[in-house]
Amino acid sequence: MKKAVLIADRHYVTVTGMSFILKKVSKDIVIDYAADRKELLDKLKGYEYDLLILGIEMLDTFFKPFIQSLKEQSPSLKIMIFTESKKEAISQYVCKGVESIMSKSHTAMEIREALEALFSRGYYYPQELLYDLVNTITMIDSFSSSRLGALSERERAVYFYLGTGKGLLEIANTLGLHQSTISTYKRRLFKKLKITSLVDLIHLYNRYESNPE
Repeated sequence: MKKAVLIADRHYVTVTGMSFILKKVSKDIVIDYAADRKELLDKLKGYEYDLLILGIEMLDTFFKPFIQSLKEQSPSLKIMIFTESKKEAISQYVCKGVESIMSKSHTAMEIREALEALFSRGYYYPQELLYDLVNTITMIDSFSSSRLGALSERERAVYFYLGTGKGLLEIANTLGLHQSTISTYKRRLFKKLKITSLVDLIHLYNRYESNPE
């Protein structure tokens, strides 16, 4: 039975390499391509694919509504997020129903193993990324909401806007401040919250704003 796969990525090398690996997995795979978000959405509306291989750069910071809209539009669609590195945090995508996370630094053999698992059992997560996920969850569970009380009024505002997916320029325009000033507030609240990435901040925001202790 043929499988239809849509590769949505802006990089020619990535598309070419992934196509080569897919053809090694099975000759019954039909491959299609999308170079930008509009083309991706148009193709998903016009055809039912079995697997979407999605380059992470197409997600921007608004990953939640985008992944949700894809799932609502095509409930049976399996999604593999293709990241830039093995250090890319995965819980934000897994929690929204993504079936696989792979890195462009993984070997062809590892990517092939992931694709075969997706087609056979419906999901695949590399061990090192699962380990990072467990550590992230542990970090969140040990986080004390009292740290939020240490934020100034302006830091709290920046925390709120970052947590809801807004970019630095958009926050600056909203608050009437320079983008460099917002960057300073961002560094301060990272330090006070004892986090190191925007992904960590979004996890904390989702946990404490939707389920405050």
